Amino acid sequence: VALQIAAAEPAAAASTAPRTSDIAALVPGRVLLVDDNRVNQQLAGAMLERLGLAYDCADNGRDALRRLAGADFALVLMDMEMPEIDGVTATRELRARETALGKVNQRHLPIVAMTANALQEDRERCFAAGMDGYLAKPVSLMALRQEFQRLFGSRDTATVAAPAPAASPAATIPTSATTGPVFDRGAAVAMMGDDSLFDEVAGMYVADVPGYLAEIDAALVAGDADRLARAAHTVKGLFATFVAPAGQTAALQLEQAARAGNLAECAPLATAVRARAEALSTALAQT
Repeated sequence: VALQIAAAEPAAAASTAPRTSDIAALVPGRVLLVDDNRVNQQLAGAMLERLGLAYDCADNGRDALRRLAGADFALVLMDMEMPEIDGVTATRELRARETALGKVNQRHLPIVAMTANALQEDRERCFAAGMDGYLAKPVSLMALRQEFQRLFGSRDTATVAAPAPAASPAATIPTSATTGPVFDRGAAVAMMGDDSLFDEVAGMYVADVPGYLAEIDAALVAGDADRLARAAHTVKGLFATFVAPAGQTAALQLEQAARAGNLAECAPLATAVRARAEALSTALAQT
């Protein structure tokens, strides 16, 4: 199994991308950012601000549905794996609301998945639920620009075609990756587009990682495979944010074992994730 991670944005591509002012003019309103992890919220929020866009945050699908019932948004950026109501379920519910209100042919709210699940079957689940786009985490500033241009360039979001699977700006991480540096600062900064943003997000990770690991431990003690899979998925996404392939691989293996219900295999895998997460925390604290 291989995961996709964003590579550094080519300098040549930046010159052809729409300018920040162009993106702000294209998107006709606020963005709703739905993610249960505050590091992800901070990172995506900062990128939206750099594009000149205003946004609100929702912590899970239930919160997103509540906010969408009470306010108008131009776009939803939706995580897939969240507690209470996940992104796929929330999208189905929103589309059902649109159908019930007779809005399908009047105003179709674009929903774009932003997820650490990078397999083709995950893409298919998103589009089957009614999503309009799919971005694999870690999402780069360039990828956001291009997605907004695709969705709003025609000013007709109801007829925008779904994107083809991303291929060129991605690299694969094999599950056997165990060597090399703890993380790649240069690649992570290139993805985020800003050294100061990297430092801010790194500080949040260092402060929050004990809580992420405690959630893994609690799920193990409770024998709750679903909870453990969600916790491993969260940590996997954070490793990807900092381009930490060995940690990403360890978290993926834990997530897969938990989803398969192999709790006996999960304890040693969780120990490996803890070691990688703590090593990343130490490395980030020293940068």
